[in-house]
Amino acid sequence: MADGITILVGTAGQGVMRSIDSGDSWRRVGITQGIHSDAVVRCLTPVPGTESAVLAGCDSGILRSDDNGDTWRRVDTAMNGTAVWAIAFDPSNPQVGFAGTGTPNPCQIYRTRDGGASWELRPCEVAAECPAVGVPRVTGIAIDPTNGNSIWVGIEVDGLRHSSDGGDTWETVPHQDIPNMDIHNVTVTAGPPHRVVVMVNDDVFLSDDDGDSWRNLGVRQNFPLGYPEASR
Repeated sequence: MADGITILVGTAGQGVMRSIDSGDSWRRVGITQGIHSDAVVRCLTPVPGTESAVLAGCDSGILRSDDNGDTWRRVDTAMNGTAVWAIAFDPSNPQVGFAGTGTPNPCQIYRTRDGGASWELRPCEVAAECPAVGVPRVTGIAIDPTNGNSIWVGIEVDGLRHSSDGGDTWETVPHQDIPNMDIHNVTVTAGPPHRVVVMVNDDVFLSDDDGDSWRNLGVRQNFPLGYPEASR
């Protein structure tokens, strides 16, 4: 690993841990640097097109750093006071991004068109409560790198959502295609092959035709660790 790389790690209850020497040493970002002492950080997402900006999805909204995580400030949005679980930006248009909220707050999807400065709620039907988790949450957001209008959102435990018009409208992927609604993450590869990958709590599903059909990998039968997860 190259020297001098800054690494940020979000924690569940201790804010952000930061290393400026490629992981050789670490320190906790202090309360005087813009994060409260017991912050739950669900995701950390670099802002494309910038050299040092990062967004943190926290238990009380979104925080932004413009100095590689040294100091932080709150982004004033409709998500203030709610748990933000996932943030993703369009790799082909860094001004556009999506954020997802959830447990213990309502599960909702928001869109930004100005690089994360402001966010708008998008209409998407989500169950109010689900088995095992109660209030569901957004656990993965993937914007197709070959088509910025195609956005996939995974919800735990309420299945997979897809938008084909840049987030204006959303549809639920039929449950018979991915019968396990406990979605843990989703990603889209530019290819070849161009592929949508969906991770559930006991398997991985692949689509090579933009979600028209799906096949499972049989993780439970072929992999000794039967509860796949992925970083957010």
